[in-house]
Amino acid sequence: MNYIKPFWSRFTRRFTKIQNKPTNSPQTKNAITHRLKEWNRKLKQAGVGDRETNIKYLMESAISKNLPSYDSIKELELSEKQLNRFEELFKMRCDRRPLQHIVGVWDFNGLPLKTNPAVFIPRPETEQFVSEVIRHYRNISNPIEMLEVGCGSGAISMAMLRSIPFIRSSTAIDCCDDAIQLAKENAIKLKLSDRFQAFKHMVKENDYLPSPLKGKTYDLIISNPPFARTDELSWLYPEVKCYENRIALDGGSDGLVVVRLVLHLSRFHLRSGGKLWLELGNDQTPLVKTIVNLKHAENLRFLNSYKDRYGRERFVEIEKT
Repeated sequence: MNYIKPFWSRFTRRFTKIQNKPTNSPQTKNAITHRLKEWNRKLKQAGVGDRETNIKYLMESAISKNLPSYDSIKELELSEKQLNRFEELFKMRCDRRPLQHIVGVWDFNGLPLKTNPAVFIPRPETEQFVSEVIRHYRNISNPIEMLEVGCGSGAISMAMLRSIPFIRSSTAIDCCDDAIQLAKENAIKLKLSDRFQAFKHMVKENDYLPSPLKGKTYDLIISNPPFARTDELSWLYPEVKCYENRIALDGGSDGLVVVRLVLHLSRFHLRSGGKLWLELGNDQTPLVKTIVNLKHAENLRFLNSYKDRYGRERFVEIEKT
C-alpha cells in the first residue's frame, strides 16, 4: 500500500495547479461595479471632468461596440483581453491625453470623423458655429463654391457638404500635411470626396492661396482660425497644452494674426455679395469689427455677430461689397 501516498500526492499537486491556473472568465457584475467606482476615483484624481462620459467612450473603444449609456457598462461581461485593452486606454486618459485622440473617431454634427494629434479637436462651440452658418444657407438653391481656411480634420467642410446639397464644391487649405491627408480620408469615408478637395498651403501676406487656386473666387469662405494669444497657451488644460497641435492654437501676440490674413484673403478671393464667416475668441468680435471698418471698408462690410452656447459673441458674418 506504499504506492497510495505517492499517487495521492501527485494527484493533489496536479489538481492544485489546475485550480490555481489563471482563467479568462468574464468579469462579474459586482466586479465591474467595483471597478467603475475605482475608475471614477482615478479620473477625478487626475483632474479629468465628465468622468462617466470618458469611461463610456473608452469602454466602447475597448470592446468595439456602442453602448446605450454609462450604466449599461455594469451589465457587461468583459473578457481579460477587453479589460486589459480598457486599462491601456484608461491610463492614457489619466495622463490627460485627449479622449478624441485615444478613441480615434469623434462625432461632429452627427458625422463620425477620424481624428489624430496632428489636428485641433473640433469643440462643441464649433458645431454651433457651423449650425449657424448652415441655418443661413439651408434654403439657398443657387450653386455655392466654398473655401475653408485651416481645415484640420475637415469637420467644417464635411458638415457643410452633408447639410447643404447646393454647395457644388468645398476647397480646403491647411499648412499641415497630416491635416490634409486626414481631411481627404474623412471625405472618402463620408462619400463626399467628389465635392471636396484640399491643398497644403501656409497663408501669408500676398500669398493667400496655392498656385492651382490663384485668381479663384468663392461664394463663401469659412474659417475657425487659431485665435489664442501666445501668452495664453501656458494656461490651457493639459489636454490642449501638451497634446494638441500648437500651430492650430497660436494666433500670435493678440490672437488675431491669422484672422487678419483671412480678412485680406477675402478681399481678393470672395465674390461680390459673398460671405466670410469666422469663429473668434472671447472678446475678439469688437476688435475684428473695428479692423474691418478701418482697414477694409472699401471691400468688406461687417454684417452681424452671433452668440455661442455661453452667450459670448464669437461668430461673425462679413460681406464682400
